[in-house]
Amino acid sequence: ENLITKLLDDIDSLRIDGQTEDWLHLRLLTKSRELAQLPFELALTPKGFQGEHLKRFLLNPQRLTTLTREVKQVGSSRYVWPHIPRILFAWAEPMDTVPHEDHLDMLINIVKYLANPIKDSAKPVPDIGKFITPLKEASLKSINDAVKSAVKEGNPYTHIHLLAHGIKDESSAYEEYKLVLHSNYDPGQAYYADGEDLANAIVETENNKTYIPAVVSLMACDSSNIGSISLPTGSLAHHLHASGIPCVFASQFPLTIEGSVRLVYTLYKKLLLEGDDPRNALYYTRKDLEERGVHDWASLIAHVRFPEDIDEQLKDNR
Repeated sequence: ENLITKLLDDIDSLRIDGQTEDWLHLRLLTKSRELAQLPFELALTPKGFQGEHLKRFLLNPQRLTTLTREVKQVGSSRYVWPHIPRILFAWAEPMDTVPHEDHLDMLINIVKYLANPIKDSAKPVPDIGKFITPLKEASLKSINDAVKSAVKEGNPYTHIHLLAHGIKDESSAYEEYKLVLHSNYDPGQAYYADGEDLANAIVETENNKTYIPAVVSLMACDSSNIGSISLPTGSLAHHLHASGIPCVFASQFPLTIEGSVRLVYTLYKKLLLEGDDPRNALYYTRKDLEERGVHDWASLIAHVRFPEDIDEQLKDNR
C-alpha cells in the first residue's frame, strides 16, 4: 500500500491532471511482469488531491478516478463496441459448486429490459434467448463449439462470462493460477485451463476473419494473479487481453460468492442498460462492492484497450 501510493505521489503530471473536475482515467501499460504484479487498486489517494493519504484512490468520491491495465500490443486497436449484446454464460463446477443460478438470475434481470415479449404468450414474458446462452459443465471444447456455432449463425458473442474456480496448479514448474473447467472427454473430471487454452477456445477465425468478443469477464479467484514473475505468459486475464480481447474483467485475489454475484449485476447493468463507459462502470462497481462490506472492490481489475473513437461509439450506443 505504501509502495504503490509513493509511486503515484512521484508522478508530477498526475497532480496536474488532478486539478480538473473531469473523470481521471489512468492507463497502466504493462510489459514488465514485476510491475504488473503490484496491486495498484489498493493505493491511497496521492499528494495533490483531496483526501490525500486518507482515502482509497479508486474509491475517492472527491476525485472520480479509474485505473485500467493495458498490454502493449502492435497494430491497430480499432474495433466496434457492440450495441446489441449477446452473452455466452459458461460455468464449470467439476469439483466444487459455483453460484451459477444467482449469476444467471442477475444477467436475466438485466437483459429482460432489452428483450421483446415472447410471441404467442398470454403473459409479457421477455424473450431473453437471443441475448443469453447458458452453458453448463463448461469445457474448452464446449466453449469453442458455442463460439463457432454463433459465428456460423452470423451472430457472434459480444460478451463471454465465465464462472469457475481459480486454482494454483501445484504440478506447474511456476507459481501458476489456472481455471478449473470440465474435461473435454469426461465432464466428471477437472481440467486446469491456462491463458493460452482459454484464448484458443474464445478467439475464433472463420474464412480469414477473426471473431473476438468485446468483453470477457472471469469470475474466478486469482484469475488475474500473475503468480511467479518468471511465468512466460502472465495471468489468465493478461493472456486473454494479449490475445486481442479488448476488455477483460478479472480478480487479482480470491473472490467471495456474494461479491461475485453483486459484481456481475452492477457491472453488466452499467455496461448494457446504461451504455456506460467501461471505466466508469468499473468505478461504480467498486463503489457498490465496498459499500456492501466485501473486499472484492480491490480484487476487481480490468485489462482494457480502447479504440481512439470510443467516446463517440459509446454516445452512439446510448
